[in-house]
Amino acid sequence: MRGRIDKGDVVLYVGNEEGDLSAIIASWGAKMILAEPNPKVWPNTKVIWEANNLENPLACFVGFISSQSTYYKNDEFVQNGFPACADGPVIGDHGFMELRNHNAPEITVDDLVKEIGQVPDHISIDVEGSEGCVLRGAEKTIIKHKPIIWLSGHPEFCFSQYGEYLTDIRNWIKDRGYSETLLDYSHECHFMYLPK
Repeated sequence: MRGRIDKGDVVLYVGNEEGDLSAIIASWGAKMILAEPNPKVWPNTKVIWEANNLENPLACFVGFISSQSTYYKNDEFVQNGFPACADGPVIGDHGFMELRNHNAPEITVDDLVKEIGQVPDHISIDVEGSEGCVLRGAEKTIIKHKPIIWLSGHPEFCFSQYGEYLTDIRNWIKDRGYSETLLDYSHECHFMYLPK
């Protein structure tokens, strides 16, 4: 990622969790848009960012990036700062939230881009199985603006939770004019997609 993300690039980080990896990217000078559904983990992100003297994110969304929007402009969306839930206690055992439970607000990438008024140069996705949902909700942005896509694919979760094969999701991206590079395969598959 370091070789592709330039200073000033806008990066949408879907599945921010504790915020350590997005903080590294922000330290390179990228402008970050963070999305994470779990309000319990946002304090960790804020503390990490403050400890590293990073600029505030362009926007934060406390919810799922999905193939549908159920977001109604409540306090889960904040521009140029952190959401109110980021002022809570820093904890290690915050648990995980999954889109399949639909227990947090949802927004598509396409609608998020309209809300923020910023098009991402990069979309990083690490969502434990709901990769296809995120991508389908980003289709207009992907086709029109061709951001670089960084995908952490979870084949077992894609199939067991959503009935989708990761291969089909990968082909969906390639069918929209992207080349694929496998970067690593440990407990998940890491891919980079560049516009052709």
